[in-house]
Amino acid sequence: MDLNKNVLGRGLGSLIPNLNSIEEGSKIPLVVPKDLKLGEYNVWVANNNGTSKRDDFKISLLITNNPAERPMVGKVSPSPIDYGGEIILEGSNFTSSGNSIYSSFGNLSGVSSPDGKTLKFKVSSLSEIHRLKENENLIKGKILDGYLYVENNNGISKSPMIFSVKI
Repeated sequence: MDLNKNVLGRGLGSLIPNLNSIEEGSKIPLVVPKDLKLGEYNVWVANNNGTSKRDDFKISLLITNNPAERPMVGKVSPSPIDYGGEIILEGSNFTSSGNSIYSSFGNLSGVSSPDGKTLKFKVSSLSEIHRLKENENLIKGKILDGYLYVENNNGISKSPMIFSVKI
Protein backbone atom coordinates (compact mmCIF):
# COMPACT_ATOMS: atom_id res chain seq x y z
CA MET A 1 0.00 0.00 0.00
CA ASP A 2 1.44 3.38 -1.08
CA LEU A 3 0.95 5.85 1.78
CA ASN A 4 2.30 8.75 -0.29
CA LYS A 5 -1.37 9.20 -1.18
CA ASN A 6 -4.41 8.91 1.07
CA VAL A 7 -6.01 5.55 1.68
CA LEU A 8 -9.63 5.43 2.83
CA GLY A 9 -10.44 2.48 5.07
CA ARG A 10 -14.05 1.43 5.59
CA GLY A 11 -16.08 -1.29 7.20
CA LEU A 12 -14.12 -4.34 8.19
CA GLY A 13 -10.86 -3.19 6.65
CA SER A 14 -11.70 -2.87 2.95
CA LEU A 15 -9.67 -0.08 1.39
CA ILE A 16 -9.87 2.52 -1.36
CA PRO A 17 -6.22 3.39 -2.16
CA ASN A 18 -4.46 6.25 -3.94
CA LEU A 19 -6.83 9.13 -3.19
CA ASN A 20 -5.59 12.66 -3.78
CA SER A 21 -6.43 15.40 -1.31
CA ILE A 22 -7.43 18.94 -2.22
CA GLU A 23 -7.59 22.31 -0.45
CA GLU A 24 -4.21 21.91 1.26
CA GLY A 25 -4.99 18.39 2.38
CA SER A 26 -8.25 19.25 4.14
CA LYS A 27 -10.58 17.34 1.76
CA ILE A 28 -10.53 14.07 -0.11
CA PRO A 29 -13.00 13.85 -3.00
CA LEU A 30 -14.39 10.37 -3.35
CA VAL A 31 -16.67 8.57 -5.78
CA VAL A 32 -18.67 6.00 -3.83
CA PRO A 33 -18.37 2.56 -5.48
CA LYS A 34 -21.65 1.56 -7.18
CA ASP A 35 -21.62 -1.86 -5.54
CA LEU A 36 -21.44 -0.41 -2.02
CA LYS A 37 -24.54 -1.51 -0.13
CA LEU A 38 -26.74 1.00 1.70
CA GLY A 39 -25.80 1.42 5.33
CA GLU A 40 -23.43 3.10 7.74
CA TYR A 41 -19.70 2.49 7.51
CA ASN A 42 -16.92 3.45 9.90
CA VAL A 43 -14.22 5.15 7.83
CA TRP A 44 -10.71 6.44 8.40
CA VAL A 45 -7.86 7.88 6.37
CA ALA A 46 -4.23 6.77 6.44
CA ASN A 47 -1.19 8.33 4.79
CA ASN A 48 2.45 9.11 5.58
CA ASN A 49 1.30 11.42 8.38
CA GLY A 50 -0.52 8.64 10.24
CA THR A 51 -4.11 7.51 10.53
CA SER A 52 -7.40 8.96 11.72
CA LYS A 53 -8.56 5.53 12.94
CA ARG A 54 -9.20 5.66 16.69
CA ASP A 55 -11.22 3.43 18.99
CA ASP A 56 -12.46 6.39 21.04
CA PHE A 57 -13.64 8.51 18.07
CA LYS A 58 -15.50 6.97 15.14
CA ILE A 59 -16.12 8.67 11.81
CA SER A 60 -19.11 7.32 9.92
CA LEU A 61 -20.21 7.47 6.31
CA LEU A 62 -23.92 6.88 5.68
CA ILE A 63 -24.85 5.54 2.24
CA THR A 64 -28.52 6.12 1.52
CA ASN A 65 -30.86 6.44 -1.42
CA ASN A 66 -32.90 9.05 0.47
CA PRO A 67 -30.43 11.81 1.40
CA ALA A 68 -31.49 14.58 3.78
CA GLU A 69 -30.23 18.13 3.80
CA ARG A 70 -27.46 18.72 6.33
CA PRO A 71 -28.10 21.18 9.16
CA MET A 72 -27.32 24.80 8.43
CA VAL A 73 -26.64 27.50 11.02
CA GLY A 74 -27.43 30.99 9.74
CA LYS A 75 -27.29 33.05 12.92
CA VAL A 76 -25.94 32.79 16.48
CA SER A 77 -27.36 35.21 19.02
CA PRO A 78 -26.61 36.97 21.17
CA SER A 79 -22.94 37.45 20.47
CA PRO A 80 -21.11 38.20 22.64
CA ILE A 81 -22.96 36.16 25.21
CA ASP A 82 -22.33 36.06 28.94
CA TYR A 83 -21.01 32.83 30.44
CA GLY A 84 -24.38 32.00 32.06
CA GLY A 85 -26.52 33.06 29.09
CA GLU A 86 -28.56 31.11 26.57
CA ILE A 87 -27.45 30.85 22.94
CA ILE A 88 -30.05 30.69 20.19
CA LEU A 89 -29.01 29.14 16.88
CA GLU A 90 -31.22 29.94 13.91
CA GLY A 91 -30.98 27.89 10.75
CA SER A 92 -32.55 24.90 9.06
CA ASN A 93 -32.64 21.10 8.99
CA PHE A 94 -32.32 20.66 12.75
CA THR A 95 -33.96 17.47 14.02
CA SER A 96 -36.57 17.35 16.78
CA SER A 97 -34.04 15.61 19.05
CA GLY A 98 -30.46 14.42 18.91
CA ASN A 99 -28.72 17.55 17.64
CA SER A 100 -25.10 17.82 18.79
CA ILE A 101 -23.14 21.05 19.16
CA TYR A 102 -19.37 20.92 18.60
CA SER A 103 -17.54 24.08 19.59
CA SER A 104 -14.17 25.41 20.62
CA PHE A 105 -15.67 25.76 24.14
CA GLY A 106 -16.74 22.11 24.32
CA ASN A 107 -19.50 19.88 23.04
CA LEU A 108 -23.13 19.25 23.90
CA SER A 109 -25.35 16.35 22.79
CA GLY A 110 -29.09 15.79 22.70
CA VAL A 111 -30.23 19.34 21.94
CA SER A 112 -33.84 19.44 20.72
CA SER A 113 -35.46 21.68 18.11
CA PRO A 114 -39.25 21.85 18.28
CA ASP A 115 -39.51 23.68 14.94
CA GLY A 116 -36.46 22.41 12.99
CA LYS A 117 -35.21 26.02 12.75
CA THR A 118 -33.92 26.90 16.23
CA LEU A 119 -31.68 25.36 18.87
CA LYS A 120 -31.32 26.82 22.36
CA PHE A 121 -28.79 25.92 25.03
CA LYS A 122 -26.90 27.45 27.95
CA VAL A 123 -23.29 28.40 27.27
CA SER A 124 -22.40 26.90 30.65
CA SER A 125 -23.56 23.46 29.42
CA LEU A 126 -20.73 23.21 26.86
CA SER A 127 -18.40 20.48 28.11
CA GLU A 128 -15.17 22.52 28.38
CA ILE A 129 -16.44 26.02 29.15
CA HIS A 130 -15.80 25.52 32.88
CA ARG A 131 -12.07 25.70 32.13
CA LEU A 132 -12.50 29.38 31.32
CA LYS A 133 -14.11 29.99 34.71
CA GLU A 134 -11.14 28.26 36.38
CA ASN A 135 -8.96 31.05 34.94
CA GLU A 136 -11.49 33.82 35.44
CA ASN A 137 -9.03 36.02 37.36
CA LEU A 138 -6.84 36.14 34.22
CA ILE A 139 -9.56 36.68 31.64
CA LYS A 140 -12.42 38.41 33.50
CA GLY A 141 -14.07 40.97 31.25
CA LYS A 142 -12.51 39.51 28.12
CA ILE A 143 -14.50 38.50 25.06
CA LEU A 144 -13.30 35.24 23.51
CA ASP A 145 -14.20 34.13 20.00
CA GLY A 146 -15.06 30.53 19.24
CA TYR A 147 -16.68 28.47 16.52
CA LEU A 148 -19.45 25.92 16.45
CA TYR A 149 -20.93 23.23 14.21
CA VAL A 150 -24.21 21.34 14.46
CA GLU A 151 -24.49 17.62 13.73
CA ASN A 152 -27.58 15.41 13.59
CA ASN A 153 -28.84 12.40 11.62
CA ASN A 154 -28.86 14.58 8.49
CA GLY A 155 -25.12 15.29 8.67
CA ILE A 156 -22.91 18.09 9.95
CA SER A 157 -23.18 21.79 9.14
CA LYS A 158 -20.85 22.74 6.31
CA SER A 159 -19.21 25.85 7.73
CA PRO A 160 -18.41 26.88 11.28
CA MET A 161 -20.24 29.79 12.84
CA ILE A 162 -18.24 32.25 14.93
CA PHE A 163 -19.62 33.41 18.27
CA SER A 164 -18.20 35.28 21.24
CA VAL A 165 -18.36 34.56 24.98
CA LYS A 166 -17.85 37.25 27.61
CA ILE A 167 -16.19 36.01 30.80
